[in-house]
Amino acid sequence: MKQAMAILAQVMLALALTGAAHALPSSVILSNELPPIGDQGTSATEDMQCQWWAASYYMLTHYVKHFEHPEWDLTNPQHQFSPTFLLNAPPSLPPMDKLHVAGCVDLVEVPYNANHPPALTSTQIEAAKPYRITGCDTIWYYDGNATNPPFWTQDAAILTAKTYLASGHVLDVGINASHKDFPDRYGTNATFYFDPTYTTGEVLGVGHQVAFCGYDDNINPTGAGPDHQGGFLMVNEAGTNWNGAMHGFLWMSYAYVKQYVGDCHAITGIVSDLPLITGGDKNAGKVGDLVTITGDSFGGERRATRVTFNGVTATNVTFDNNLITTLVPFGATSGPLVVHNWEGTPSNGIEFQVVPEPAALTLLGAGLLGLLRRRPAPDACRQVAGANML
Repeated sequence: MKQAMAILAQVMLALALTGAAHALPSSVILSNELPPIGDQGTSATEDMQCQWWAASYYMLTHYVKHFEHPEWDLTNPQHQFSPTFLLNAPPSLPPMDKLHVAGCVDLVEVPYNANHPPALTSTQIEAAKPYRITGCDTIWYYDGNATNPPFWTQDAAILTAKTYLASGHVLDVGINASHKDFPDRYGTNATFYFDPTYTTGEVLGVGHQVAFCGYDDNINPTGAGPDHQGGFLMVNEAGTNWNGAMHGFLWMSYAYVKQYVGDCHAITGIVSDLPLITGGDKNAGKVGDLVTITGDSFGGERRATRVTFNGVTATNVTFDNNLITTLVPFGATSGPLVVHNWEGTPSNGIEFQVVPEPAALTLLGAGLLGLLRRRPAPDACRQVAGANML
């Protein structure tokens, strides 16, 4: 069902981008689908973390919530993706490419730590793989070589960004936050709507990654024309005290975006995080036999992950995202073999036949168990011996 919803959303987006964009609503706000305002900190090291915050904490968290898990509570750090994981995850790539290769895990698994980030464990690396993105659209990108106002000054680029937002996508964007009038910079005041005077020398350069979470064509109705009346809603990662009463948000005029926002990206697809069994090395075995399970989106062995044989949980399990080994547990009976992911979500079941032990071994085992039960406990033996010596 979740995959069908995501596919439907992409079809609707494609239709909008190929001709139906003129029917866009005048205002779309997605801020209520975001996690709480993030805060990357102010140290020299923390100041370099904005790209990881925008891509993982805002854009990926929102995408998974909106398209895959509408039931997620984004105030829960287990449902907020970690900038520190994305920074540290191998290989060394830009954020969008790294999300494609590595995925991401949540802030409880890898808390934010810009100054002394810990080494990632193999479990964390495997746990991130069910959240790899499969598609990303670069709506526009400034490569640093333009000498004239770049192509995204065209209305078509603004319209495409609005279309993505209207289809439920939060956007990762790079802004020029060095502008002399930018809020809370160089001692400037907070502002509701940012629409500075454009000067050619301030176009070049993208120094800060943030996210767009909405637009409104009439947010500044007294402006001189559409580009100064409408704008995008930006969310920063500087805490709720940034920009005064806006508490971390800022409206940016379309005119400003056309000249100062150097790149704009949207996630267009993601791996399903529903665990899927595709096969195993055997479909029958005795208690204690080793079983290998293959599939996808198992993640890493953490939290509610487990393997069950007809409802009986196996206690000897090794996980990675595509391969699990386990032993048939004592008490297991024939029925479905199921893998549960970190949230406890079950996979499809495959039938597994538990082969009973031969009757002679069963009787022998029962006899040995009875003998052990009749033997006195060690403490009792010592007490009897002591009594006989008196």
